[in-house]
Parts: sequence; structure tokens; C-alpha cells
Amino acid sequence: MPEQKNDHFTVVLSRLANEAESYGNELKENGITVITIPFIYIKPIEDEISRMTDLLKSEVKFDWIVFTSKTAVEIVCQRALSYLNLPYLNFASVGPATTEALSLYGHKVSYESCGQNADSLAEEISNKFNFKNQLVLLPLSKSAKQGMELTLNSAGAMVRRYDIYEPAAKILTQAEIDAVLRSDLVCYFSPSAVRSIVNQTDGRVLNINSLAIGPITFRELEKFNFKKISVCDNVSVDALKEQVLILKNKKSID
Repeated sequence: MPEQKNDHFTVVLSRLANEAESYGNELKENGITVITIPFIYIKPIEDEISRMTDLLKSEVKFDWIVFTSKTAVEIVCQRALSYLNLPYLNFASVGPATTEALSLYGHKVSYESCGQNADSLAEEISNKFNFKNQLVLLPLSKSAKQGMELTLNSAGAMVRRYDIYEPAAKILTQAEIDAVLRSDLVCYFSPSAVRSIVNQTDGRVLNINSLAIGPITFRELEKFNFKKISVCDNVSVDALKEQVLILKNKKSID
């Protein structure tokens, strides 16, 4: 009797279910079992948010707000929208998801990054626009590096950085850890998610196929010596879906 191929393919999306619903459903339509398990959660830093809001209340008029995540968009728009100098304010976005988050609050971006990472965004806008004496609000994750500030300051901007949130490890249940370790592929969306699952599995996850949403997360996987790493061609959910299907088909052939 010929051996039957096992076409079953299980992927773990390390995000909240509502964040992964649309593309998760598309993967399911292609015969993939999708499990959503967030490895981190976002913790607002209230003191920094208050300092940022107090500055905006003081009628300081910013020329630009540079957003590197939809989390930053949500915090700023929910907490400080009424204090923004909207008619004269320019928005810069790191990529499509951040641009879409801004559009939900009724804002159009003046520029969306082609490179879709923070350093590329800073370089692109400083080359395209005149930032001399421009006042720039930079709401970031506490874990963000200083590259953006340095690039914009070098272009003559006056940058005000506020670390308004930080990623924190979500403590997983044993059932969630077991599901990760039994999966065919784990999709990672941030370096923080990588660190969280490595610590909670004592490194056992290193042998599971891994897919990074972009180069920064890819480098974090490399740092921990993950054995089988893939990376999306660009930082987008469409690229992620395409890569998941490629890996599923590769398993079927193997």
C-alpha cells in the first residue's frame, strides 16, 4: 500500500485573534490550521503619555508626527487627538498597517515609508522634505533604538521623543506552549515576541520552523540560533500569507 502524504499544516500566528482574523481566515481557506496565540501584550507607559499630553496642551505646535506602529497611532489619537495642530500637521507612517490605523481616525499621511522600518522611514522623509527647524513628535516603543532621532536631528529637526508604550511578555498556559511546540510553523511579528517564547519554552521552540514578518525580527531569530528561519519579502500581511503557503507546499512536497 503506497505511503500517504500528510498534508496537514498548522501555523501559529503570535498575535491577538482580532488582529489576525482577516488573513488567518484566508490561510484556513487554503487548508491550513491556524492558531492565534499572542506572545506579548502592549503596556502603555502612563507617565510618558501624560508628559506628551501636557506638552500638547501647552499649545506647542508640531509640524510632524512620525508613527512607527499602529499602537502609537491608537494611543496618540485616543489620548491626545484634541490637542493636535491638525490643519498644519504632517503625518509620516512606517507602512500600510500604520497608515490604515491613521485613516480609521480620519487622517491622511503625508508620507508612507517604502522600506517599511523605522530607520528607512527617517532617512526617506529627511531626504524628501526640508526638516530644518521643524518640530517633530516621535511617539515610540520604549524598546525603540535612537536611530530615528539621530537621523532627523541631523536633518535639522527638533525632535521630541516620548516612549509611550512597551511590549511585555504574555505568560502562556501549558496548553498554549504545547500548541506552539506541536505546530509546523510559528509566525513572529516582533523581536519581543521572539524573546518571550524562547524564554517560556526554555529554547525548545528553536527547532520549530519560524517565519519573520521583516528583517528586524529575522535578526532576533538569528541571534537565538533558530534552526529553520524564513523571512517575508516585505513587511506586510500579504507577503506573510504568500510565504506561509510556500512553506506549506514545500512540506507537502517533502
